[in-house]
Amino acid sequence: MGKSKRPCLDCRRLFLPTADKNSYCPDCFVKYNNLRNQQRRAKPKKKDTRVRGTRAYDDPQYRKYRKQLLSMATQCGICLKGVIYDDPFQVDHIIPLALGGGNDPNNLRVTHRSCNIKKKDKRDVIGIK
Repeated sequence: MGKSKRPCLDCRRLFLPTADKNSYCPDCFVKYNNLRNQQRRAKPKKKDTRVRGTRAYDDPQYRKYRKQLLSMATQCGICLKGVIYDDPFQVDHIIPLALGGGNDPNNLRVTHRSCNIKKKDKRDVIGIK
């Protein structure tokens, strides 16, 4: 039994999807791909405000807030679970420094190490995975 035809998301013509062209027919795929490449090039890159060669931990203000947050921590800011023996708490930037976030206390929260690693450099809403 072969693959079935599906409608193109742009022109609604039926076509046989392939691994790289599974949403658009070959004609619309070229148009869509060119548009996507133009948008990608047009996006302004966010400026990294950090001084090269420094870490967040080198900032004395960050260390002060980090110490306060860790002493008061009762639950993870991402998964909302309490202390886990194998997974220690660490302080996380809600808006990462690489995306323009700062070290002020409104941008810091306590998370499990594993939750913070899963988040990486993405913006995250408090309490939502």
